[in-house]
Amino acid sequence: METVGRIAKKIIVAALFVLAVFVITKYSFKFGSDIFYQAPLEEAPGRDIEFVIKEGDGGSEIAERLKNLDLITNEPAFRVMTIVYGAEFYPGEYTINTSMTTKELLDAISLTEEEIKERQSQEETKEEEAVLGGGAEG
Repeated sequence: METVGRIAKKIIVAALFVLAVFVITKYSFKFGSDIFYQAPLEEAPGRDIEFVIKEGDGGSEIAERLKNLDLITNEPAFRVMTIVYGAEFYPGEYTINTSMTTKELLDAISLTEEEIKERQSQEETKEEEAVLGGGAEG
C-alpha cells in the first residue's frame, strides 16, 4: 500500500507540474503576442478619442489610463512596450483612434528625441516673446 501511495503522489506532482508549465506557457505566449502582434480594438475607421498626457506622467500612469478607457487590453504589455521601443512622453493632447494597434497608439502618443527638443525650443521661444512683450499688445 505504501508503494501505491508514493506512486499516486508522484503522479499528482507530475500532473501539477505539467499544468503549471501549460498555464505559464499560455500566459507567456499571450503576453508576447500582446507586445509584438496587436490587433486593433475596432475595425477601421474606428473612433477618434482625445487623450491628455500630463506633466510627469510615465509609462505606468499612461498605461493605467489607457486601460481604464479601454484603449489597450494588456496594461503590463504596454508598459513593457514603452521600454522596448524607448518611448518618451511629452505633456499635451493627442488624438487616438480605436482602429490603431497598440504599437500605432504608442507611436501616436510618444515623441522622438528630436520632436521633444523641437517642442521645448518652441516653448522657450513663446516664453521669451511673452517676457519681451512680443505679442499683439507690444
